[in-house]
Amino acid sequence: MKREKCGNEYPSQYYFETPTVCKECFKNLSDEEKQFYLAQPAPYFVDELALRTGFGKRFAAALIDFLIVVIIIVLVYNATGFFESATIFGQQVQENATDVAAIEELTNSFMADNMSNFYFSYILILVFFSLEILIGATVGKLILGIHIADSNRRKASTTKLLTRYLIKNSASFISVIWLLTNISLINTLSTIVSIALIIGFLFVLSQKRQAFHDMIADTAVFNRNDIITEEANQNFN
Repeated sequence: MKREKCGNEYPSQYYFETPTVCKECFKNLSDEEKQFYLAQPAPYFVDELALRTGFGKRFAAALIDFLIVVIIIVLVYNATGFFESATIFGQQVQENATDVAAIEELTNSFMADNMSNFYFSYILILVFFSLEILIGATVGKLILGIHIADSNRRKASTTKLLTRYLIKNSASFISVIWLLTNISLINTLSTIVSIALIIGFLFVLSQKRQAFHDMIADTAVFNRNDIITEEANQNFN
């Protein structure tokens, strides 16, 4: 949608003060010009923001992805004896509840014995969500028929999808670094980033319907059929 005064494009009527003049240009108009443009009839337009997928559908897709990842992790943990090891570890901690040194030794031993499981969990998450770089959607998004696109409904570039992926999964990357270094401060940082990302996802509830990682990468999520393909874009132009 082009601005009549300056010719720049905006994705939706949200950015316009009148049907054809954006908020920025409107500020610089004389009172007479303002009255003229306010009286103009509204042209037909597609509200890009309204086409963006809202919180409910995106949350449902995230829930599907979460369940898939959890099921895989549980199956692998069960096969490697992790749950049995965790039960024994919990019993040993209870038996040595007043011995700080013993608990620390038990914890280090438990972590060392199960390090491969922890690595597997984070690597699985990173690989699973890398689908968003390759095809612009996770399994959950594919099931619900939604895809990541540029904020203007065009196909998102690999650079934007990669940027979005790195921000969205930054807590997992930090957690891998923590496993490699065993520095508690890095684990704390991972927790803080995780909380920030959860809050950032709630930004989808705003009018722009973009999570924090979408805002940074200039992406948004749409129903697959609402994304403008190259062929449709040529016909539109």
